[in-house]
Amino acid sequence: MSAQAIRVGIIGTGFWAGYGHIPALRTLPEFEVVAVSARRKESAQQAAEKFGIPHAYEDAHDLIKDPDVDLVAVLPRPRSACRS
Repeated sequence: MSAQAIRVGIIGTGFWAGYGHIPALRTLPEFEVVAVSARRKESAQQAAEKFGIPHAYEDAHDLIKDPDVDLVAVLPRPRSACRS
């Protein structure tokens, strides 16, 4: 593996992102979280500020097209959270 970290973009800013994936990835030197997206721009910006992530997007397609992103993790809401 090269010395350069794999740059990760996270789609979704819910529980799994904030308490699982982002903190876990930050402990691994092989990965760097560089972008986050959410349905609402405010949610993406809040997560980016909280974790020091340089890019925040409202549109997941913009995150996917970001040349600074090597790997995308999609973290949908759990099915139980989607029921009304």
